[in-house]
Amino acid sequence: MQISHPVDKIFTVPDESASFHKSPEDQLVTTAAKIPDLQHLAHGYLSQPQNASKDNIEKLIYYAQSLDCELSDWASNTPITWSYSAALDASILARSEFTLRQVHRYPDFYTARVWNFYRVSRLIVQSLLLRAIPWLSVSTESRQTESNRTRIERSSMELVNDICASVPFLLGRDLSKMKLPATNCRRELENIWQTRCPKDKDNGARRAGRFSLLWPLYIASSAPPIPEAQREWMRLQLRLITEHGESQARCLCHTESQILLGGTEKFRFDCV
Repeated sequence: MQISHPVDKIFTVPDESASFHKSPEDQLVTTAAKIPDLQHLAHGYLSQPQNASKDNIEKLIYYAQSLDCELSDWASNTPITWSYSAALDASILARSEFTLRQVHRYPDFYTARVWNFYRVSRLIVQSLLLRAIPWLSVSTESRQTESNRTRIERSSMELVNDICASVPFLLGRDLSKMKLPATNCRRELENIWQTRCPKDKDNGARRAGRFSLLWPLYIASSAPPIPEAQREWMRLQLRLITEHGESQARCLCHTESQILLGGTEKFRFDCV
């Protein structure tokens, strides 16, 4: 996925005999393994105008939309043990121009990391759609094209917001006092938790949590539809992670992801 090159079919063809026993992560990885093929197809069409016929672009958009739906279905069908809590953060980085709308609390770091892999996967697919749709603007009603673009941008914004909401948890902050709505989940989420980090000694799990944020924050901070203040907030998190010993984060603060533009990443990350 990070090099936009097709993977072996063994990773994308589901094993029906084993599918029932697959963990949510395995199911997600099997679906996300289709993304490199889509990226390769997009590169062949969008970077070579002679191949960008109406039929080819429509085929590309159809495949991308189908894969986006598959990823969305994964999120809708995760077991209850993979659910996470959300509350409004009214205090973290109050001096910043951007304030987190929500904070997520997950069952564990592993679950949070897999959820972010899902979000990054959909951001990549949706960035491809945003690049492909304008190629149809000449032959399609402009109102429909604009509607599709707006819908995808709104979905991408939600994915970026969810990545941001995972940051306090994966940085190891104490969310034990996070307050949740008592009954109606549609109520306005209530105010929140203390943001101070625990005083206990740093451990491997918290270091893994910080490291797992590098790729999601790098991708999310390069997404085109987000406000500049939010982009700067994510890059600030990368700088803070640098101060905790993750030297790779230093380069990411000043570099935009190429994968959302159809290119190849200069850096390599562990996905989950």
